[in-house]
Amino acid sequence: MTIEAKVTLAAESGIPADSVVNTFHFGQPGVPGVRTIQMYTDLAGFYNAVPTGSAYAIDEFLSSTIERTGLVHTIDWYNLDLPKPRLPFQRDTFALVHPPLFDTRFPNEVAVALSWHGPVVPGSSVVPGRNRGRTFVGPLIASSATSATGEDPRPSIIFQDTLLSAGTALINAFRNVEPLVVYSRGLYQVNKVKQPPVAPTARNIVRCSVDNAFDTIRSRGTAPTIRRFGTLIP
Repeated sequence: MTIEAKVTLAAESGIPADSVVNTFHFGQPGVPGVRTIQMYTDLAGFYNAVPTGSAYAIDEFLSSTIERTGLVHTIDWYNLDLPKPRLPFQRDTFALVHPPLFDTRFPNEVAVALSWHGPVVPGSSVVPGRNRGRTFVGPLIASSATSATGEDPRPSIIFQDTLLSAGTALINAFRNVEPLVVYSRGLYQVNKVKQPPVAPTARNIVRCSVDNAFDTIRSRGTAPTIRRFGTLIP
């Protein structure tokens, strides 16, 4: 059984479209779909707790566009073994407890990908892309970079270490309980009529990684409010 946790970080603007969504997946072999206290506590702690090996929490690198007041951030829990349309069987709320380290921020669409990796099995026919997942952490403050004004700003070592420490802590917290998994949805292969459907898979995550480069998530960008045109040339 696979449980999906959809984390929604509420925006300071209060506009739902400005919120940030991350998803995580947990395996529960032989157990009916439930959310344990540890699942809630450690998933919220991924954002707001200082992990072993780091001097900072992830939320200290999130920009001021993410709300810091009250229990406004949510975790919706889904049982993916149930047929669609699925409704969350539980909703939790949590708060971000640390203010941003600095006020200067990057555009909302800037993020860093924390990658999750399943076990590598030599000779396996598993497509590599179905053996890993990613969590895009953002929007970010400028001090998450080595230099916000340089020609080639990259995620700082301090920020990379914070992400790796938080990711490793989350993996270890559930290694022997409800393991954190990479979940790949089924593929129906519409254009390959001779190929059987590919069933959904869930593989235990064994480690995480982070690249020294930023990503952009266009859907997180600020929505336009005005469109201007140049002079019409007859």
